[in-house]
Parts: sequence; structure tokens; C-alpha cells
Amino acid sequence: MRSSTRELNDVILGGSFTRELIVDVMHGTEPVLKNLPLTGWSIRANLGADVKLSGTATCVYTDDNGLPFAPSGSNGVLSPYRARLMLKMRISAGDFSEDVLIGWGRVVKTPGAKDYWSDEILGERRVTSSVVPIEWSGLEYDIQRTGFTFPTPAGPAAWAELAKISGLPVTRNVPDVPIPANTVWEAKQGGRLEAVHKIAALLSGRAMVTPMGALMVAPNRLPDKPALTLETGVNGTITAIDSDISIDGVYNEVAGLYEVGEDRTPIHSVARITTGPLAVGGLFGTATMYHDSDMVTSQESADKATQAVLDESIGSQTYRVQVQCITNPLIETNDFVEVRGKDRTVRGRVVEYELSDSALMSITLQVPMAIA
Repeated sequence: MRSSTRELNDVILGGSFTRELIVDVMHGTEPVLKNLPLTGWSIRANLGADVKLSGTATCVYTDDNGLPFAPSGSNGVLSPYRARLMLKMRISAGDFSEDVLIGWGRVVKTPGAKDYWSDEILGERRVTSSVVPIEWSGLEYDIQRTGFTFPTPAGPAAWAELAKISGLPVTRNVPDVPIPANTVWEAKQGGRLEAVHKIAALLSGRAMVTPMGALMVAPNRLPDKPALTLETGVNGTITAIDSDISIDGVYNEVAGLYEVGEDRTPIHSVARITTGPLAVGGLFGTATMYHDSDMVTSQESADKATQAVLDESIGSQTYRVQVQCITNPLIETNDFVEVRGKDRTVRGRVVEYELSDSALMSITLQVPMAIA
């Protein structure tokens, strides 16, 4: 959950408030424009994506001196060549007003940005308004496009290596682990972000950027207690709940195909579910996932890798629940949430959400499946 005060939390759960998306525009570490309002905005988050946060919006701006505001190449406050955004949602109710930090984004496009000019008066023309549509991506985008220029040996410890190769501050929220000796990061397109995700997998989770702009690991293991409860009914905020049970992405067998050492010696490992409804050879049948990793260095580590992939593979023991509810900007990906419907209660991890200037938001929960 994003940080909040008790009063803010009460206002949001009460459901009677107005919201506005505003941004601070940063060039490097310097803010160049603060509290810029946006319209027609949409924010999407996906815990399973390489770049987990993205969005679109429109900025309508009038310069006090009638100067152009629409970006032109690398020039302009919102130019994709330089602009990063600190995204905030301003919640207001009566005399109450507070900003919720949603996250950070890098402007990647300004499609159709335009300045509107007045007619010439006394030999002078002025810009009466500027309309700048923007598309932005989360800070992983910068890691993704900054490659290794040559094969780069990894350091010995996971968290220190995450900080070094990502260029972001890190929040060490899970215990450190060693990186296998002789690990080398590839010099290829997207190789740096791929390395970040491999290190996060070693830390038994997925790398994600916090609203404060730090890199953390979303643990595969769920906590014991939910961070938030959503309910239907007169005092609830949920308007619709739908389940999506599918065998797509459900695997009961993992085949590991690895090559280790300078001579690329092949090592094979297989992990299977052998009991219960998902047992190989049972009514479910056999569904095989293939796995390779340059983190594997021996038969023992290969066996551990395939078993870990089988245990933690998304979809093998979960199903998805789609929830529509009154906008709650405190919710973020990886939150463990309890949803109480009329005829059932489910608990699951938030793996996707979408916020917009609508009064409602959509949330997708990944719910552990009780397989009898």
C-alpha cells in the first residue's frame, strides 16, 4: 500500500472525494515545473511486465508570457529527450486536500503536441494555449534502453549488484543472496533490465520500482495478513467481481536445459508434480515448461532451479479475479488484498490495476487456488 495518513485513508474509503492527477516535471534531479495538472489521463500497472508502470495524459497549458510550450525536438519542458514525471493524485473533500505519490515515469512520446497562436497584433503573435498529449513509461524503461557495452562480470552479492547496474536507489526488503560465481551479463538489447530481473529471481521475487523511485523486490511468498479489505454492499466500494479460471499457463512439469562452464557442458533436470489433481499422467495431462538460466552452475543448482520454477510458476496454483471498485489511489501492485463479495471472500495479490479520470478503477488479483 502507498503511504497515507489516517484522515486520507478515511476520506478514500468513504468514497466521497474529488481527484486530480498532477505532476512535477524533472530534468535530471531538478524540478522545472511543479504541480502541473493533466487531463484525460490513464495509468496502467502490470507486475508481470518488464516495465511495470505506464500511462497517457494530456497537458493543456498557457504560458503567462505567451511563449511556446509544445516540445520541439530536445527542447521544451515536456520533451521526451529530458522530461521525467513525479506523478501525484490530489485527493480533495471539503476543506481536506492531500497528495498521494503514485510513482515515476519517463516521457517517451508527445504525439501531436501543438501550440495555438493568436493573430498578429501590433506586429506580435502570442501563444494562446498549448496542448501536449504525453505517453510515459516507468523508470525500468531507462534501465532497459541502457545496455552493457561489453560482457560484464557480475558482482558477488545480489543487492549491491542491483544498485550498481540499475542506477536506482534500492530498498533492501528481502535477505541478500550471493550471485553464482562466473556470472557474466550479456551485451545485448535490453540486457541490463534482463539482468535486474534475473537478480530479483535469485532473491525469490520480482523487481519493481516503488512510488518513491527506489528498486525493491516483490516477494513470491504472500504475507500472512492482507494490507486492505474491499467490500460490496452499502458501505463497500466494490461494484463488480468476476473470476477467470483458465489452464493457460498452468504447468505440472518443468524441463531444465542448461549449459555450464567454458565448455558449455549440458545439464538436464526435470521437476514434476506427481500427486493430486495436477499430477503428471492424471486427468489434467502433462503440460511442460522449458527453462534455461546462466545462473545454473551444477546438477544440484539445476535441480533446485527447475523445482523452484515449478513451485513458483504463475498460474499453476492460482486464478485471477477482476474487481471494479471506487478509485483508491493507495492500492499498488503486489499488495495483498482481501475482497469480500456477497457470496464469497477471496484473498490475492494485486498483479494489475488501471486508474483513470473515471470514478472507478479496475484491479486484477492473483488468488491462490485450493485444488482438492
